[in-house]
Amino acid sequence: MVTLVEPNQRREHAHVGERESVIGEIPLVGEHVVPVVEGVEHVGDGVVLAQYGISTPGRYKASIIHAFGHGFSHDYDVHQGTIHAVVAPHVLRFVFEQVDGSRTALARAFGARTEATDDGELAEAAVAGVESVRDDLGLPSRLRDIDELREASLPSIAVEIVEDGLMDARPEGVAVDADAVEGVLRDAW
Repeated sequence: MVTLVEPNQRREHAHVGERESVIGEIPLVGEHVVPVVEGVEHVGDGVVLAQYGISTPGRYKASIIHAFGHGFSHDYDVHQGTIHAVVAPHVLRFVFEQVDGSRTALARAFGARTEATDDGELAEAAVAGVESVRDDLGLPSRLRDIDELREASLPSIAVEIVEDGLMDARPEGVAVDADAVEGVLRDAW
């Protein structure tokens, strides 16, 4: 049974890496979702179920990555999850340059050894885990691979991302402006 957040219910924003209940489930992706890709008929079910993770009573789980996805959702015929797959590694690097972002929990969730590992190695292990899932699902890794998207559009997309309401859900201490967001997009290009 899925319980959706009531519209008037107060929501606590969860930030990238601070969703321990979700983080603990990441290993299940490799065990149960990725093998299903070979049996494509059930992939749609998995995507729908994964989307329900955002609707958890008492805790709103949208993040800075969702703000990036919204920058593309109105003007481009591309699933927001595809955009997330492309930009998430770059957004995580951007976040990890500024704050911890629960990099240890993310790295551990993807099976990395976290003992005696420095912050940079933990961040890269978390990013590598995200990239691995993206690659296993056969999703694009570069924005330039999105039909109709042009590099000349990145500055206006960056402004739209910065102005997105979900940017308020970014981790505390992460500074954003249009130039910084455009830099992330160019890294993803």
